[in-house]
Amino acid sequence: MARKLGNFGALAPNLKSRNVSGLTHTSKLDREIWAEFDADWNAYETTCCVTGIALPQCLIASHIVPWSVEEDTRTDPTNGLCLSATFDRLFDAGLMTVTVDLAVRFSTRLLKSSQLLVRDLICVYNGRPIKRPHRFLPAGAYLKWHHEHRFIT
Repeated sequence: MARKLGNFGALAPNLKSRNVSGLTHTSKLDREIWAEFDADWNAYETTCCVTGIALPQCLIASHIVPWSVEEDTRTDPTNGLCLSATFDRLFDAGLMTVTVDLAVRFSTRLLKSSQLLVRDLICVYNGRPIKRPHRFLPAGAYLKWHHEHRFIT
């Protein structure tokens, strides 16, 4: 792992600017992987995968399996969803989940709410597919974990 990171270090412009060379024997695959992950990160999804809201100030990179449960998933991009703050809170509270086939599902607590705004502004998304990211599709195993351990039916 350390060697692979050293190979990537040889490709990082911010390290080159500080005269840090990294390892010098990078492979073609190292360069391809670097190019993929160094691509325009500003083009990464900045919209809520449920609502489509595109206000970065309202968005949260929500973890499917919390860090406190599985520390090894902290940096796994397939363990995340881009959610607006309200939907992030619903997801963390188990009142919302995303199924392995990438559909939004709400708890019956919300679906049977007597509050008109809850039904009209939140539950309207029940059963709808999420907006799929261009890369780092949420992993089915993480979504299954959330459904089994967090979701309140």
